Amino acid sequence: GESATRFYGNIDPAASCLLYASAAAPPSIVFRAKDGPMALEGRGFPLGALAGAAYETRYVPFTPGDMLLLYSDCLIETPGASGAYFTEERIRNTVVSSLTEKPENPAKHSIDALMRAFKAHQPGAIGDDMTVNAYWRYPEH
Repeated sequence: GESATRFYGNIDPAASCLLYASAAAPPSIVFRAKDGPMALEGRGFPLGALAGAAYETRYVPFTPGDMLLLYSDCLIETPGASGAYFTEERIRNTVVSSLTEKPENPAKHSIDALMRAFKAHQPGAIGDDMTVNAYWRYPEH
């Protein structure tokens, strides 16, 4: 049968929180403006894999200056020329490093930094689709 991974998220600025559920999606990361990166928990079954599967809804704080990073499995499941994988730790380190530059658009800057690092890791063609999204909550002034 057919199945798909999925991450569902809803950012509620009034409550300063992120409501989310995961269907076997790679671990999303919230880069907290004050506390650093936090991997989001929750890894349900892929959609369509199990009839009647339930997905746990979770909440985490999402305050001004925080950024949510989502990515497809291609980013962490594509071996580089050496055979090593682009790890979740490398994703966190790359994004944290890019954010220390205090860019005007942290979401775009972080994605650009990740894509440069991934291209250096695997300069050849990849056999899967690649998706990376980042959502940055503007700080309050």
